[in-house]
Amino acid sequence: MEWIDREAGIRRAWEAQQQIPGRQWEEVSLAVRFGWEAAHRPEFRGKRWDQVRDDLRDHWTRREEASEEESWDVVADAVEFGWRQGGGA
Repeated sequence: MEWIDREAGIRRAWEAQQQIPGRQWEEVSLAVRFGWEAAHRPEFRGKRWDQVRDDLRDHWTRREEASEEESWDVVADAVEFGWRQGGGA
């Protein structure tokens, strides 16, 4: 399954749960997608969040487009939400 096929449903789930109060979907969608896609990567599949969190933080902070507004501390909850929506434990 591709992100494009799941994005609308994941967005509805995000908005219903308001994972990070005051953060709109547009502000977190990249982080949610990052977590969702990570849950489907072979090296992370079947692992718990606490087993992958540090690796995902490292991957997130190495991105070229990373900015201070998108620091790991700001987006970690959104990444975890995406991870769980992607089937991560």
